[in-house]
Amino acid sequence: MNYYLHSFLAKDRLREADQYRLAALVASARPARPARIRRRVARVLAAVSRLAGIVVRRLDQNAADDLARSHSMDGPQSRSWCSAKEERSG
Repeated sequence: MNYYLHSFLAKDRLREADQYRLAALVASARPARPARIRRRVARVLAAVSRLAGIVVRRLDQNAADDLARSHSMDGPQSRSWCSAKEERSG
């Protein structure tokens, strides 16, 4: 008889736990597996971040190449920007 009482109490506790779990799930109105969504969003954001890094590095490299090209065209006797501006205004 003691065995049946323990079995009944265990089933009752499991049923109560299920009711609390379902009530919490309904109250929160979230999907059962939010980790999957977070994981996908994290992967997409990581890919966007990597792509942005690649683009910025390429732009920096192109800007550096353009700057080096413009300085090499000016030659060693080139004036600085500030001195050329002063000559134009003065």
